[in-house]
Amino acid sequence: MWMLTVAALLAATEARPKAAVLGVRAEAGVSQGVGNTLATLLTEDLARSGRFDVYSSQELAVMLGVERQRQLGNCSDDSCLEEIGAALGADKLIDASVGTIGNLRVLSVRVIDGKTSKVEQRESATVDDETKLADALHELTAKMFGAPLPAAKKSRSAVPFVLLGAGGALAIGGGAVGAVALGNYNAYRAAPASPDREAMHSDARVLAGVADGLYAAALVTAAVGVVLLIVQGRGE
Repeated sequence: MWMLTVAALLAATEARPKAAVLGVRAEAGVSQGVGNTLATLLTEDLARSGRFDVYSSQELAVMLGVERQRQLGNCSDDSCLEEIGAALGADKLIDASVGTIGNLRVLSVRVIDGKTSKVEQRESATVDDETKLADALHELTAKMFGAPLPAAKKSRSAVPFVLLGAGGALAIGGGAVGAVALGNYNAYRAAPASPDREAMHSDARVLAGVADGLYAAALVTAAVGVVLLIVQGRGE
């Protein structure tokens, strides 16, 4: 009865062949958490290919019931695969596994006919680091299903941060020069009338102008850095 119910639900959409992602089994040396993450990426890649109506392993658990999905999700013999295909009304079953050979990680993906349970296609990739498994999976799905590779994230330019740092340095410099100018001005006011007193006044005015220039440069430099940072963020 449950097989007929699930098949009836899936029969509502006939636009494209149905593909069910059974999951990514993690063999010895790889955690099932990694396998689950790869299963999510596999589902997304298949959907992005535009060739199938894709059902993830999580959706299968809802359709079949969690316990039944667990029982069927670990099967590999023909009769078991036929039962899955019949239960889901799926044209293709996508089965994958990831394991280790020494220090290597081996990722395998199979495409199984949902009606005959025959393996139609299989591909594998070997990487030397677990962090490379995601890219390896994307390349496999691109090869097997024509799925476009995910857009590479653009690396952030360091220019905005350099400008912000330079703006901060200019502001600090302006503060230091301004402090010297203020000290000279206070000394000018306290000194008795003399040629040296007028020189103090002149020096204070020059330093004050330099400080103002540094503050203005700091403001402009920091503003340009902020604008570039905003533009860069919108482009990602």
